[in-house]
Amino acid sequence: MRTVIGIDPSLRATGLAAIRGTSFGLATVKTRPVLGGPAATAGRVHLALERILALVPEDTALVVIEGPSYGSQHGARFERAGLYWMLLDQLRGRGLEVVIVAPRTRAKYATGDGSADKRTVLRTMRERFPVLNVRDDNQADALALACAGSRWLGAARDGGLDRAQTAAYRNIHWPEEAA
Repeated sequence: MRTVIGIDPSLRATGLAAIRGTSFGLATVKTRPVLGGPAATAGRVHLALERILALVPEDTALVVIEGPSYGSQHGARFERAGLYWMLLDQLRGRGLEVVIVAPRTRAKYATGDGSADKRTVLRTMRERFPVLNVRDDNQADALALACAGSRWLGAARDGGLDRAQTAAYRNIHWPEEAA
């Protein structure tokens, strides 16, 4: 039995979800904004990267990560992009299969609505998994991603899908073969 990891990357609060068989794990990796220019910012990016990678177990079969929001006009876009690309590089460097899911596809898979906001995804994932303590929208997004990956590996853990969710699932570019 191998683990599927969902990641909603962010410098402020990265959401992670792990599914291994019927077990679920959720985490949020937080870092604080720093003063001190590019060197301090680079240190923050590396700290976030180290904390995220420490939570990816060796038995990981698949990582499903939310892709960048290219239309985003707020926050530290360049810094987030740095974290995103460094994270992809490190995961692939470990020999892991990585699947990238667009933000709207993640929302549509989770809720059936590609324009659903993060609060709606959080509410939906809490309703779908009432025994889990889904603490924030970052964990909810990561959980939806991990569920999609688990479904691709043949072990759906999030119940049935409606037509819109099925369309979102089919829109994800999955690897040629199951990991």
